[in-house]
Amino acid sequence: MHRLIALLLLAAFLSGCASMDERKKTVTLERATRHYENAIRWGDYETANAFRLREGDSALTLDPDSLKRFRVTSYEILSSVLNADETEARIVVQIGYYDQGRMREVTLTDRQTWKYDTDLEQWYLDSPLPAFR
Repeated sequence: MHRLIALLLLAAFLSGCASMDERKKTVTLERATRHYENAIRWGDYETANAFRLREGDSALTLDPDSLKRFRVTSYEILSSVLNADETEARIVVQIGYYDQGRMREVTLTDRQTWKYDTDLEQWYLDSPLPAFR
C-alpha cells in the first residue's frame, strides 16, 4: 500500500514538473516576443536582430542606417500558435510604420517563427526582420 501511495505521489510530482516546464517555456516566449516588439517599436534593429538564429544564411547582415527612415507607429499581435511540444511558435503581427523617405504610412503583416533552444532554454526568431519597404 505504501508503494502505491509513493508511486502516485511520484507520478503527481513528475506531471507537476512537466507543467512547470511548459509554463516556463510560455513565460520565456512572452518575454522574448515582448522585448523583440519593444526593439522594433523603438527602431533598435540591432537588438531585434540579436533575437534571430545565427545558423547559415539566415543570419542577417544588418545595415541600421538603411532602416533609420522607418518609424513604427503600431505593433499588434494578430495570432500566436504553439506546437504540441512547445518548441516552435508561429506569431502573426501587423506592423504600422511611417516611411520618412516617401512620407507615407504603411502597414505590413509579419509572419514570425520562433524556435525554442532546449539547451539554452531560450526562444529565438527563425524569420527575417520585418520587410520595411
